[in-house]
Amino acid sequence: MRARLQTLSGIVHDTVEADGTTPLSAGMENHTKYRVGRESGFLSQTIYGIKSNSLEGTTTQLIEAAPRLTMPTPKWGAGLLPGPIDLGGDRPMTAPEPDGTGSLAEAMP
Repeated sequence: MRARLQTLSGIVHDTVEADGTTPLSAGMENHTKYRVGRESGFLSQTIYGIKSNSLEGTTTQLIEAAPRLTMPTPKWGAGLLPGPIDLGGDRPMTAPEPDGTGSLAEAMP
């Protein structure tokens, strides 16, 4: 893993990047880079690269702030999940109730 400062569009960013391999994909090489505004703490850019014997690709994601955006609050039990989720365990998992109980809520860290 490497970290350094970079200035992009006049804004100082902390840039962190790392390389790795994916053992399940026959040694596919991965490169990941994150750029975070030093003053704002805002993640403004991510770059993902992959390389193997048969393919190579890079994806760059530019993230824009949306300060007036408000996200809706999920309404559990209002048909969001179609019922218990069978994950093959000893009991089906159910969506959390408004009070935070439910086996799915309990299973999440």
